[in-house]
Amino acid sequence: VTSNYDISYTDGTITVTSREIEITTLGEDFTYDAEEHTFTDFEITSEQGLASGHSVVVSASTVYKNVVYDTENVTYTENEFTAVSVTDGVNDVTANYTITYVLAKIKVLPKEATLTADDDEKTYDGTALNAPSTFTVSGLISGHSATAVASGSITDAGTGASTLGNVVIKDSSENNVTSNYDISYTDGTITVT
Repeated sequence: VTSNYDISYTDGTITVTSREIEITTLGEDFTYDAEEHTFTDFEITSEQGLASGHSVVVSASTVYKNVVYDTENVTYTENEFTAVSVTDGVNDVTANYTITYVLAKIKVLPKEATLTADDDEKTYDGTALNAPSTFTVSGLISGHSATAVASGSITDAGTGASTLGNVVIKDSSENNVTSNYDISYTDGTITVT
């Protein structure tokens, strides 16, 4: 009896909403070693995970190398994934996902180094014995070198301190990397007998 009806139609809508996932980036603090570090490990921490057979590919993330300071102390840098895709094994299906991130906070810790001023001595002759300009240094990364200014002077018989200051540490390309070191000092002794 279809012919007895005047039929009109209203279309329905079928909707596939994007799949929401939360990615928590991972990483760990490390001591400065003059090398670039990246951390691409992660966890999916949302209640809803990936669709079956899908996987996340991270091809770029924050690059860490140097110590970062704020106005008071060493601080962290967030590990941000700068190139992320979701694949079904063949096709890129990233557009079907809404991705939010919880970013790891990673510190590059300064490397410890110690500068020790050299000792010097002489027999009294009425002229000043100045602190020697030489010193020893430990804890530097291979290829790095330090310069420092020694201070201290004594004229009369006795002992005084040879101290170091204005330290600059450079890498093999002559870049100033002093801020990547936590420097401690050991004074030397200058002696007039």
